[in-house]
Amino acid sequence: MIRLAVLAALLGLSVMSPALAEPKTHRVAIQVSENDPARMNLALNNAVNIVKTYQDRKEMVEVRIITYGPGVTLVRSDTSPLATRVKSFVEGVPEVSFDVCDNTLVNLRKTEGKEIPILDGVKHVEAGAVTLMDLQEQGWSYIRP
Repeated sequence: MIRLAVLAALLGLSVMSPALAEPKTHRVAIQVSENDPARMNLALNNAVNIVKTYQDRKEMVEVRIITYGPGVTLVRSDTSPLATRVKSFVEGVPEVSFDVCDNTLVNLRKTEGKEIPILDGVKHVEAGAVTLMDLQEQGWSYIRP
C-alpha cells in the first residue's frame, strides 16, 4: 500500500513538473535586407508590437533585427533614416537587439573606400543570412517585413 502511495505521489509530481518548468521565451528574428525606409520602419513597428504583446501577457520575448546587404543602412550612423528610433530601441528596449553583417561591411568598405560607421549598441555578426539560418535552426521564428 505504501509503495502504491509513493508511486502515485511520483506520478503526480511528473504531471505537475511542466507547470513548474522555466517559462518559455518567445524568440523572433526579423530580416532587414533592403534600403527601404518604409520596410525598415515596418520592421521596427513589428518589434514594438511583438514586445508589447508578450509583455502584456507577462511572457518573455527576445527580438533580433538582422541587417545585411542594402539593409545595413538602417544601422549606419551616417545614413540611417531611422537612427534616432534605432538608438531609442538600443537604449530603452532590452528585448530588441540589432545585428549588422560583417560581410556586407567589408564590401561597403571596398566600394566606398572608407570605414562604415555603425550606431552604438549594434552587434556584428559574420554573415547576416547565416545568422538567420542558425537562429531558425535553433527554433527562432522568422519575419521578413
